[in-house]
Amino acid sequence: MLPVLIRTVYTDLKSGKIENKVVLPAMLIGLIIDYAVGGREAVLAGVKMGLLITALLYILFFIGGLGAGDIKLLAVIGVLFPGEIISITAVAFILAGIWSAGMIVIRMIKKEKMLIKGETIHFSVPIAIAFIIVMAMNYKGMPRVAITY
Repeated sequence: MLPVLIRTVYTDLKSGKIENKVVLPAMLIGLIIDYAVGGREAVLAGVKMGLLITALLYILFFIGGLGAGDIKLLAVIGVLFPGEIISITAVAFILAGIWSAGMIVIRMIKKEKMLIKGETIHFSVPIAIAFIIVMAMNYKGMPRVAITY
């Protein structure tokens, strides 16, 4: 997952896009890994969480608050890590909120305009950081933060 996150962060920062040529093969590989590790039940759990996260975030996409690439990236993570996707998504939104608040505070200090029309956050960055935080906490002997399904 880390190579996919590195690539998506790079392209998101560079062009504002998350490429389907990265996300869709990762989804297919995720399904294959799910099947190899846990069989049909693991595939169904991964697909269920990928679809759930897509459905939940579609509203934000519809109103222009989140890009389709961000949702696809989270769906891939949901397929590969169904037990962690809710936690990863929650942490990503918290990080994006902190990032936004920090930008506003810095602009207030500089006495600049706080909000700039059309400005966006490259949400792949908080997603990648959230992935690392949640996975590190879950697999380094720290208290588990994942919400199980």
